[in-house]
This record gives sequence, C-alpha cells and structure tokens, in this order.
Amino acid sequence: MATVNTAYVKLQDLHLTRGNQNALKFNGAHDVSAVNCAMDWASFAGVNVSAGTYNLLMDGGTVNNSGLDGGDGDGIGIGNEGPANHDIDIQDMDIYANGHLALGNNISLGLNTSGTYPYNILINGNTIRNGNFNSSGITLEVGSNVTVQYNLILNNPLNGIYIYSYLTSPPTVSVYVYNNTIVGNGDYGIFAGSVAGTTQITAKNNIIWNTAAGYAEMNYDNTLGGTLTFASDYNNIYNTVASGAVREIDGHASGPVSLATWTANTGYDAHSVSGNPLFTNAGANDFTLQAGSPAIKAGVYIPGVNLMNPPDIGALQKARPSGNALMFSIP
Repeated sequence: MATVNTAYVKLQDLHLTRGNQNALKFNGAHDVSAVNCAMDWASFAGVNVSAGTYNLLMDGGTVNNSGLDGGDGDGIGIGNEGPANHDIDIQDMDIYANGHLALGNNISLGLNTSGTYPYNILINGNTIRNGNFNSSGITLEVGSNVTVQYNLILNNPLNGIYIYSYLTSPPTVSVYVYNNTIVGNGDYGIFAGSVAGTTQITAKNNIIWNTAAGYAEMNYDNTLGGTLTFASDYNNIYNTVASGAVREIDGHASGPVSLATWTANTGYDAHSVSGNPLFTNAGANDFTLQAGSPAIKAGVYIPGVNLMNPPDIGALQKARPSGNALMFSIP
C-alpha cells in the first residue's frame, strides 16, 4: 500500500496493486495529486481519502476490483477517520468493478469517525460503471457542496447515484447533479432520501434511463424523517419498463408515477422530456447523441458548468469546462 501523508506530492503513471488494505491512501495530505495512476485489486478500498486531506486532485487513470479480501470495497472512499476531507477533484477516470467480494461502491462519501463530513467535492467527467456485489455508482451519505457532473454512470447493480443523508449536524447536505448520463443501473438512476437534517439536491441536464423491471428512473422519498428539497428539471427521464418514471413517496403518491404525474404533483421537471435519447451505439458504449435526439439543445444553461447555451442534456457535450477547479500547484 502506498500512503501519502505530507504536502506537495505528485504521483504520476504508477500502478498500485494488491495492497493489503488500500492500493493508495491519502492520510492528512494536502496539495497533492495522482495523475494517470492505476489502482486495483486492493484488499479494502482502492483509494482511501481520510484524516483531513485537502486540495487533492485525481486526474485520469483507473480504480477497479477493490475489496478483494472482503473488506470495505469502495473504489474511492472519502471520509473515514480524523478531520474533514475537503476540496477534492476526481476527474476523467475509469472507476469500475469495485466492491469485489464485499459491499462497496465505486465512489463513496461517508462520515469521519470524528463526526466531520467532506465538503467541496467535484466528481467530473468520469466513467463510473459495472460495480460488483450490491454497489451503487456513487453513494453520498454526507457532504456539503458536492458536484457530480459530466459523468457516465453505467450498469451498477444498485443505484446510479444514491443520496441518503442521515446527519442532523451539519444541518444541510447539498448535492448538485448536472449533465450526467445515467443508464442501465439495477435499481434507480437517482435515489434521493433524507433520514435526518436537511438534504438539498439539484438535478438538471441529466439523461436517466434504467432498464431493470420494477424500478423507476428516479426515487424521491421525503417520508424518512429528514427534510428533502429537490430541484429537478431539464432532464431526459426515459422510462421503458412497466414501472413509472419516478417512484414518488410523499403526500401525493406512494409508488411509481409517470413523468407527467410527477410534474403535476410536485412542479418538478416541468421542462424535462421523456424520449429515446438516441445514443449512437450504447451497446458499444458510445453514448454520444445522434441527430434528432430529444436531448440535443434541450438543457438549461448553468454558468460555470455549460459552455453551450442551450446545452445538450447528458454527459457527452461537444464542449465542457475543464474539471480542475483546485487553485494550487504541485512542484
């Protein structure tokens, strides 16, 4: 296992494999980066970010097959022990097949042992796919100012993005989900729930298309004890199975409903569409849009996120901003 516990370190073009715990651990490090590294077959999490790590850039490379020996099998796990981890950028990576023999997600944000939580997290331009065991593409149990944008989130056994806050302190968990393509996951494309405190979720310009029978594209449940606010619009929520587009559990409904009913009940997704996104060749993992796709120029312009106005819905734009928002340099 490689451990980084200092400042101003750049790891580049390394293959870190079969760590007896993690392939790579950032332990109280700051102003560090891992560029085009491969982390695989770790006994526990592939990459463990803990103990107050901040100003971390992970750019390019792969994380796969974590949890080899039945430990915590997250591909990238943010939040474990010590102070809060923050200002972390994960971009342009291929993160797949994690949770190899144990429960784990491709990316997971959790609570530190000190009761602190991660904040200022950017997950940008990655392919997050084909998790093992009972895993989601991204699990966000805690976190403030977490942005998930321009990712392909594909074929995970459970949810594409699972947002399930249980904290009363901090009082607010905030997540922004922009311009992702979320396809073929086993349960819901986006699961939104709050057990305690307040969870604020903004979801715009996403393509969400699940193919599992009995599951909707989105799950919205505000009956779990916490306060859930959900600003969802300008998405392509394409439903092709018997269940409705959204599993809505609130004062209006208690199960799957159509997109039109969801909008009538809540006012959400008033500008969203429900149509075949016309991927070029989804079977060959080409999720670009063909001419005539209802997602082309159907999004809403979000300053700092989109370059085109109006943008396409989904992850694969003709142009997108650079994901590295961290203002530091590595010698």
